[in-house]
Amino acid sequence: MQLNEVQKSNLVVLWTFPNSALAIAGERVVWFGFIPQSIDRVQVLGGVLTTPELAADAAATAQTSQFVMAMINDEDRLGLEAVQVGAGSRFAERGHLSSKEWPGMLAFYRNLAMALVGDHPGAS
Repeated sequence: MQLNEVQKSNLVVLWTFPNSALAIAGERVVWFGFIPQSIDRVQVLGGVLTTPELAADAAATAQTSQFVMAMINDEDRLGLEAVQVGAGSRFAERGHLSSKEWPGMLAFYRNLAMALVGDHPGAS
């Protein structure tokens, strides 16, 4: 299928945050996979599909490489690593009764008890 100039000049990106992306630009399809390795490290995998003519052309291959490098820049990588760091944040504690949630949880249960029991004798 031959693409016209408008089709060749557009970029379509399909992103499934935070782990994969597919970019379609002209006669190239570029895919990326982001695989968490640890809390602070992400492995980036990817590939390029293109026509045999473009693959054989060194200038077109260099252009595709530059395109791929522009797609995965430091901001994207750092952003994904930040998500992983946030998931293991030292500020978060395990369990739904974390001490950081106690004031809100206590207020909720106190209000619930008042609504259910009210001013009945024996209620504290």
